Amino acid sequence: TRTTEHGLSRSYTKSASPGPSQMQLSICIPTYNRSSVLAVLIRSIIATLPTELKRQTEIVVSDN
Repeated sequence: TRTTEHGLSRSYTKSASPGPSQMQLSICIPTYNRSSVLAVLIRSIIATLPTELKRQTEIVVSDN
């Protein structure tokens, strides 16, 4: 896990994705050169998630 310039944690995994029993929600965000806006968006998403869902949610960002 590393921290980005916007203070968000970035995690890289080499293993397969978690199975369906572990992840309850996937949020996929396509973007292009919007790192400052993206940081605000991700913080907002995390802040609005119910506590019980936070560990079962993945946010996938595709920066083309």
